[in-house]
Amino acid sequence: MECRTHIRLLIGENMRSTRHRPKIYILAATILIQVSVCAFAHAAGAPILNNGQKWRIAYYEGGPYTDYKKTLIATLQGLVKLGWIEQLELQKDIDDTDTAGIWRYLSSQAKSSYLKFLKDGFMSAGWKTNKRINNKNKMIKRLAAGSDIDMVIAMGTWAGQDLANNQHSVPVFVMSTSNPVRAKIIKSPQDSGFRHVFARCDPTRYERQIRLFHQIFRFKKLGMIFEDSANGRTYAAWEDVAKVAKEKSFTIIPCHVREFDISEDEMIRRTKRCFEKLCPEIDAFWLTSINGLQDKYIKNYVPILIKHKVPSWSMVQNISLIRHGILMALSKKDFGPLGLFQAETMAKIFHGAAPGELNQIFEDMDTLVVNKKTAELIDFKIPNSILRVSDTVFNELEQ
Repeated sequence: MECRTHIRLLIGENMRSTRHRPKIYILAATILIQVSVCAFAHAAGAPILNNGQKWRIAYYEGGPYTDYKKTLIATLQGLVKLGWIEQLELQKDIDDTDTAGIWRYLSSQAKSSYLKFLKDGFMSAGWKTNKRINNKNKMIKRLAAGSDIDMVIAMGTWAGQDLANNQHSVPVFVMSTSNPVRAKIIKSPQDSGFRHVFARCDPTRYERQIRLFHQIFRFKKLGMIFEDSANGRTYAAWEDVAKVAKEKSFTIIPCHVREFDISEDEMIRRTKRCFEKLCPEIDAFWLTSINGLQDKYIKNYVPILIKHKVPSWSMVQNISLIRHGILMALSKKDFGPLGLFQAETMAKIFHGAAPGELNQIFEDMDTLVVNKKTAELIDFKIPNSILRVSDTVFNELEQ
């Protein structure tokens, strides 16, 4: 049973452009920030064993990424709530992308009478194409044997693309993808296309965001940085942005960077050059979900946005990006509801449901996050009507 809530934001104040163009007044903008909380009509059922044995779980990712760790932890906490795992004692650490560390803890210290997190079941390609190919071959061979893995968590787009196929029949649980349909991981939001594959999706989340961003700023030239590849365009929500650009008559100005098989330093240098190229030409910036724009790198680019007084929006639901100086976003302050949804779905699979027959749609619980200091530095006065509905407001730029 799905429960949806809508927050209606009425903006009745003037909003000022931050570029060298006439003031634009929005007399009455109605913005819908759509949030969704999903509850199930039936409980997934009490924890059970797999024919007297623990369910054996593996983990597969393309490389480290901030949302992967948060998504994994939220799902684990959901499993704790449902009784599949005993209370976890996860240590707070500096690296927000360290899923390997989480898995080491799970395989050695997590207590569960029902689940076993395989010590040799963690695979990460580190965003290297050659290693990805090698990992895929190894994992597919292991899954095809069908002897020692009962479910694999496929975290991210690369992982979903590698394992969502008919080369094996082990349940694959795909998480944290930008758009699993456009990435050709699943057939549609309603049908994964594979009996053994599940991929959580929110089909309209990026379209909702770009419409809101444009409603506020009425920009004419939108800058975007992404890799010029099929996956790169998926990570940037290119089709959603292009659709709205056509409707609202604004121009997208892209800058392409290489995202994979590149050193960290070179990735940062190339991304910074894109900011330096774009910012004099644009009047708004859409922060995409590429590796070079993670929160640990964003301090390298924010000064350029501020220098040119460019308002910025993050499509990535990471509140740290706003804390570090991106102007605003709709963000998941709490991954808990998503984690519980995924834990409930896992439980249904353990109880015999076919992954491909389960509901894959879970709309993000969005909250508006803004940085007042960034707004001040780019000469944008945030209307009180926006501040009133903002769940989190930062007053400084954290370095």
